[in-house]
Amino acid sequence: MTKKLSRKRRKLADWLASEGTPVFLLDAARRVVFFGAGCERLTGWAAEEIVGLVCEYTTDGDPTAPRMLTGTLCPPPEVLQGQAVQVPIYLPHKAGRTEARLLHFFPLKDEAGKVQAVLGIATALPEAKTRVEPTLAQRLHAELAALRLSLRQRFTLSSLVARSDTMRRVLRQVQLATQSEVPVLLVGESGTGKEHVARVIHSEGPTKTRAFVPLDCELLPAERLEEAVQRALQGEHPETAAAGLTPGTLYLAHVERLPRELQQRVADAFGADAAQNRHHLRLIAATDADPRKASEEDRLRPDLFHLITALTIELPPLRDRPEELPYLAQAFVESLNRDSEKQVSGISDGVLEQFRRYNWPGNLDELRVVVQEAWSACSEASIRTADLPFRFRTGMDAQTVGPPRRLLPMPLEEYLATVEKEHIQQALERCRYNKTKAAELLGITRPRLYRRMQALGIEDREG
Repeated sequence: MTKKLSRKRRKLADWLASEGTPVFLLDAARRVVFFGAGCERLTGWAAEEIVGLVCEYTTDGDPTAPRMLTGTLCPPPEVLQGQAVQVPIYLPHKAGRTEARLLHFFPLKDEAGKVQAVLGIATALPEAKTRVEPTLAQRLHAELAALRLSLRQRFTLSSLVARSDTMRRVLRQVQLATQSEVPVLLVGESGTGKEHVARVIHSEGPTKTRAFVPLDCELLPAERLEEAVQRALQGEHPETAAAGLTPGTLYLAHVERLPRELQQRVADAFGADAAQNRHHLRLIAATDADPRKASEEDRLRPDLFHLITALTIELPPLRDRPEELPYLAQAFVESLNRDSEKQVSGISDGVLEQFRRYNWPGNLDELRVVVQEAWSACSEASIRTADLPFRFRTGMDAQTVGPPRRLLPMPLEEYLATVEKEHIQQALERCRYNKTKAAELLGITRPRLYRRMQALGIEDREG
């Protein structure tokens, strides 16, 4: 009996070590404890590169990073609650390509029913008639990973989510910006991600090895703003000096609020004949106003206006990006999953429906805050409508209130009679139906007040 059991165990070990079926094993903390030869062949990663890593329900934009693979191998939260799940995914290869596969997750429980480990097996996708339909969160997770991978391969700008034509144009413009040091102007409503795009241009461009210096011309006092601009132009920045970094990009938010003397200094420093920009500092400006109108109203000096508008990138508001809303929400969920013991698979269909009905006046910033608060409140595998914060529910209620009801026109005589009746009624109530005092208040005689009350049908109470 012992020999038979030993032979079965050897066969199992041989099967797990074979290059056939890709098999992997995670412990209860989602740490990879086994990565079979079949997985190595399918993904291009060696077991020693993957074993020991913790899988998080997130996606990484770099296809060559092990985190991209472990994010795909991470079981949905339902599995860790004891439910076997099948998920169609795009399995990344170390070489940068992807393979469409079906991942089977099997929770392994102890005698008390507690999940101790998760067995994962990758198989080919079934035929269409038997195909497994993923949940919304699972589908968005897989498609977001594929989208970020394709963006990384095409633009190397994986942190930007783009499916609409408008955002694809933005990506092309950002790519052009990363290939030069020309000044850039980002235009868009508050919360549309202007600073994030500026950081992408910086991190992917020629100045990426130096510091990104953000300055808000609206919030900073004039004295501090002047000092910060001057130090940046001189190649200094107090917050990065300790790290041995010099400024690489100067980012001016609300650039139209920059004092005029500083506008001239910046224009002189970055102009075509500028000798002051000896540190090869990059200039990126941003505004939520119409830059041409700001120039016409003399809020922007002409020289600075022409300098920063050499490459203008307009960022659309979130309400104009409905096709990208689910992926942006999924991206925020997965960013919260990173480095956290708590893992949430995504948003439910009900939440997505409410998100689509909302106008998002705060744009991406508001979406990020709503998802963060809902993620914190979530106690299930995915975010439900009950998890949505109070701020979002009140915002939805405010948007469902219709515009003021417009009164239909009526004959002028009828309208004037209505107004006169209400006016006399208020005077009588104020004077407790003392007709003498009410007449004085209205500036008419008492007999005339009586006549108007009779004509308008106002009840005569003793006062």
